[in-house]
Amino acid sequence: MAVFGPHVHQILRELPARFRLWVVIDLPPNRITELAAQLGYTEGILIVHEEEFDNEELNATAQGRWWRGWFRRNSKKVFQEELYLQDEVSWWEQSPHNRRLKVEHQGAVVERVGHRSQRGLSPLDAKFLFNMTCLSPKSRILDPFAGFGGIVLEGQRRGMHMVAADWEASLVPGLSETCRGHYVVADARKLPFRPGIFDAIITEPPYRSSCRKAVLASLPMIHQMVPQGHVTLFIAEDMYEAVSQEFQTLGRKTVAEHWIRRNRGLRCVALCFQ
Repeated sequence: MAVFGPHVHQILRELPARFRLWVVIDLPPNRITELAAQLGYTEGILIVHEEEFDNEELNATAQGRWWRGWFRRNSKKVFQEELYLQDEVSWWEQSPHNRRLKVEHQGAVVERVGHRSQRGLSPLDAKFLFNMTCLSPKSRILDPFAGFGGIVLEGQRRGMHMVAADWEASLVPGLSETCRGHYVVADARKLPFRPGIFDAIITEPPYRSSCRKAVLASLPMIHQMVPQGHVTLFIAEDMYEAVSQEFQTLGRKTVAEHWIRRNRGLRCVALCFQ
């Protein structure tokens, strides 16, 4: 609930099996709607009101995974209406199997989709990474494993200054457009930036086993880039121990840790270090 910060006064009920959470948010409805646009993994936010049931006829209608209108729950009658709904069109367009990026292939520039190259991050994952990092507006962010630019796009949407780097030169045509020129071809173990110019690093390193050694070797450089800022990573489960140990050795502490199950049962973890 980092998006709403101290305005979340109370958690009334949790239903993990149904992916629902009842909370008290001390904000006007229009402000809740405005902030909700930053949420990931949130299909909708409903306003809920309960009263004693007095045997009257109720007329709720099904709306996807919830009821709209008045319905009965035990001895109460409950009224629900949508305050916020996730932008399904935008989410679908930016999903890895739909969003295309120009890449260089055999001397020609062609378009590829992210999921086939295993370099496309879901826009919901990207939102979640920014939320858990708790950044101020206009922050300067580096993504040293930019891939198809999903993190860059989310940062730009929030008005942040995004800089991307990746070791694959074939990505230059697409990332040059996505990053509006703020992009370099660079090995994350030897980043060409002055330490301290970024407020945070947010990134999703490659999952491929052939890249693991290089990713772990890049962590000291990533740490050096933001000596006072946060480092947030989205990594595969089998990298968790090594990454956590390395940052502990570098003197950082874990300030947030969230486990996420992705497609095909792949378990990942979002980690934020300070």
